[in-house]
Amino acid sequence: MILNACILIAAQLPLLGLLGLGSVLSRIFFGRKSVNQQIAQPTPFPKITFLIPAHNEEKKIGTTLGCIASALPTTDPTAPFAPKIILGLDHCTDQTETQARLWNAKLNIQTVTYTFKSKWKTIHALAHLAETEWVIFLDSGIHFTAETLQNWIACMNDSDALAIAPSYQIQGASRVHHLFWWIERTLKAIENKCGGPISLHGAAIAYRRENLLAAFKLLTTDLPPRFHHQDFKNDDVVIPLALRILFPKQRIRYLPTVNVFDLAVQDKTNYETSL
Repeated sequence: MILNACILIAAQLPLLGLLGLGSVLSRIFFGRKSVNQQIAQPTPFPKITFLIPAHNEEKKIGTTLGCIASALPTTDPTAPFAPKIILGLDHCTDQTETQARLWNAKLNIQTVTYTFKSKWKTIHALAHLAETEWVIFLDSGIHFTAETLQNWIACMNDSDALAIAPSYQIQGASRVHHLFWWIERTLKAIENKCGGPISLHGAAIAYRRENLLAAFKLLTTDLPPRFHHQDFKNDDVVIPLALRILFPKQRIRYLPTVNVFDLAVQDKTNYETSL
């Protein structure tokens, strides 16, 4: 029986490793000064840029743009603090751009057309178009509230922060999915105590742009030549890992009580289902 239990535990190690077991063990064995995870008080909006990679998201793009519009203190896109939204249309053959234009009266939207057929290459290109200190990558279809956005952005006042990631949830998912995301949220909250997670959920992540560009440089040009054209499928793993390697004295902040969510019927982007 003991042997069977050991085999069962060993079989789960890859999954636990993906969810953050490595960082938890490093906390146990090496320790690190505890990080205060209390959400900062609301502050004036800093200058930020929302970066949205999209491939045939005509049914979802309005959801995310509508959440941005509802979460901002004003619907005047010319206000001094009004964020810019750069929508990367990657090999779109539907009406994604048309649906996005419906929000031009309320949001400062710039559309850029690509033919990459690659989310990795699209977010790489979008990051170089932004000029603000912070950028927020959002997938199409993501829901969030004004309170979520305010608490999320307030954390940008942390000068040591490299990236800030809210908790991700799927509404209408099965109990198994809810259990999975609960385990992930719990482990990542623990990882905060040892510098932050090295894997996040790519649906919604804020990055300090200067550090993000350094991570992209490492992953696209500083690696051996055979990796220069690598199309990384898990940007939400390789970028945080690169940030932790490049900037070990800074940290990635995971916010277990600040939530964004998807609907179970549309929790995958078309990058994951079509390309």
